[in-house]
Amino acid sequence: MAEMKIGQRVSYAERRGSLRFVGSLESVSCQPGIWAGVEWDQEKPGLHDGTLKGKRFFQARQSSASFILASKLSWGITALDAVREKYGTAKPEDMEIGVRFGMKDVVAVGWEKVLKKVNELDQLHHVDLTGLNVNDHDTTSLSSIVPNVETLSIGKSLISSWSAVMKLISGLTNLNTLNLTDNRLAIDTEDTVPNVKRLVLSQNALLWRDVLRIMHCFPDLEELYLSENQISEISSTAEFSQSRIAVIDLDSQRQPFSDWNEILKLGDMPNLRTLQLSGNQFRSILVSPSAAIFRSLTHLTLRLNEIADVSLPGR
Repeated sequence: MAEMKIGQRVSYAERRGSLRFVGSLESVSCQPGIWAGVEWDQEKPGLHDGTLKGKRFFQARQSSASFILASKLSWGITALDAVREKYGTAKPEDMEIGVRFGMKDVVAVGWEKVLKKVNELDQLHHVDLTGLNVNDHDTTSLSSIVPNVETLSIGKSLISSWSAVMKLISGLTNLNTLNLTDNRLAIDTEDTVPNVKRLVLSQNALLWRDVLRIMHCFPDLEELYLSENQISEISSTAEFSQSRIAVIDLDSQRQPFSDWNEILKLGDMPNLRTLQLSGNQFRSILVSPSAAIFRSLTHLTLRLNEIADVSLPGR
């Protein structure tokens, strides 16, 4: 069993969560053993908030937590192993050549293709590790085996922090798109990575203040995808006056936008061309003549809202 640390990411039966408690539950008459208290990413009826039989063991959101024997949890695999598992096999020096008759080696059928596949990892430009339960037990940079990757997806992972992500992508000088859909990452670093232009952070349970901290890590960012988070308010955006961001996706927030004045706070972004706001709760769009103007905006998406009133300057 892997070493267990509070805050570590774990999975069980295709569910992912964060470890909040490790220990015995004999004080509440549960069977002996090492139990794990997990706060799952998704709420579900029948779960609790870290309280069992009237005794609190840890704090969690309502209907998000449960206890499970630690031996039943999955701890995932490293990013390097995930790449090799999906796109290649073991290292050539770890493989047997084939079979041996006396002093003569006989190469197995198809061996040349296997070696070629292993040796071509450094030619991969698009790597998708979504759903492979990549963990952060080894944060050796992926540049060591896929140095030329341009698009990297590590969605639905067991990585617990942004510092681990930054280590994994360090040295990937061609990386321009990073997709981290459906993760829970502690923001614990101010390191920066250049060249990344497209960042996908859908379903990360983010607030706007989290978004601002993350953006500072990617100085060349041009497209930011934030659908299905918990953003309902936008704080000060003075730093956006020099922003290069051209696309922002705020579709289907878990706590939907309803006040158009929050969106107007993005109005002074000089390069914003596309703004996606589908699936929220806007009922009116009221813009006063003195409001900040979206100078470069060419595409505004408002599907699945119930807009009844629109008032724009000069209209």
